[in-house]
Amino acid sequence: MIINKGEPWILWPEKYSHGLCKEDLNKALQGDNDFTIGINFKLLSKGSDKRTIFSRLPNYLGLDIEKENNNVLFICKTIKENEEKAYYEFSDFSLKDSFYRFFIRYNKDKNFLDVSIDGKVIIEIDFDKNEKFLQSEDSHIIFGSGNFPHNGFNLNYSELDIKQFFVSKKFLDLKKYTTKELLDLSCLGIYDFENKTDYQIWDYTENYNLIGKIL
Repeated sequence: MIINKGEPWILWPEKYSHGLCKEDLNKALQGDNDFTIGINFKLLSKGSDKRTIFSRLPNYLGLDIEKENNNVLFICKTIKENEEKAYYEFSDFSLKDSFYRFFIRYNKDKNFLDVSIDGKVIIEIDFDKNEKFLQSEDSHIIFGSGNFPHNGFNLNYSELDIKQFFVSKKFLDLKKYTTKELLDLSCLGIYDFENKTDYQIWDYTENYNLIGKIL
């Protein structure tokens, strides 16, 4: 499915799942458990400006592409002893005109995170002891933008062709997964962007974490 520039989508079950969500996947991304975020996409927008693939707000965690070479930038925010810290982790890996499989994996016991592309780790972060992800009760994930369009700042619109997204409560191996395989791997949301309407993308799990178009 193509996400057009300036027309972002959002994963916010509290607002978009009609009160039917069983387990909000955003709550699994706050460091209380292992997790893996998987996204398979092809970047369509070109240029030297920053382009956001997805952003978890307001406790920021996201993936950006920037510069003419389409380099990767991973951003997240943490807190330790009431002091917030922002990580801006840059990789010189350059995206070409093809699909890429990104994983963002977190191991709770080791307090460790890595980012990989097609099975190759490009970013690793060892967090300090007692350092945790910044948490929020209102977490949501926006695809194709760094913010809501009506806010008018940090938009960083991108255009992309996306064919898979999932969130698991496990630190998964770096391999391709089918929807059927993911259903056995503690996933809270699985999407192939084919099972959809004009305004909604369906979740293959029973959690009813729907993705909606921002209108």
